[in-house]
Parts: sequence; C-alpha cells; structure tokens
Amino acid sequence: MSKEQPIKGAAWVAVTAIIVGLIFVIAGAIITGIAYTEITPPNYDDYYNRYIGSSVPRLIGPFVLVFGAVIIFGSIVIMVLMNMRYQYKEVPNHG
Repeated sequence: MSKEQPIKGAAWVAVTAIIVGLIFVIAGAIITGIAYTEITPPNYDDYYNRYIGSSVPRLIGPFVLVFGAVIIFGSIVIMVLMNMRYQYKEVPNHG
C-alpha cells in the first residue's frame, strides 16, 4: 500500500460529502420555497397566522439548507488541509 492510497481515499470521502451537501442544499431550497410560497386564503384570522408560524416545513427547510452548506464548507476545508499536508510531505528536507 503506497503513501498516496489513504490520501486518495480521504479525497473521495470529501468529494462524496460535497455531493451529499449539495443534495441537502437543493432539498432545503425546494422545501423552503414550497413552505414560503403558500397562498393565504381571503378569510384568514389570527389562528391562521399562528398555524403558518408553526409550520414544520418552514423550520426544516432552512435547517436543511444551512446543514448542507456546513457540510460543503467543512468538506472543502478538509480537502484544502489534505492538499496542504500532501504538498508538505512532498517537499524534500535539505537540512
């Protein structure tokens, strides 16, 4: 097993995490869009406003959107750190 094998495996994990993060971002955007484009009936009252304010998709949509963004950001940071570590190991020591 070469030295590059664990780095390639970790890179695939990071790329897969980015793809999963993109899926979460897209799903969160769709859920948020559907939840916030609800048509208000003409005879709504205070109870309807309370019902809309406690709607589960209005809570889950932005949460999934932010969670996906955090996954993407974390994966990019890990990929950059892995690349820096790999390049650091490649520099010969002339000391």
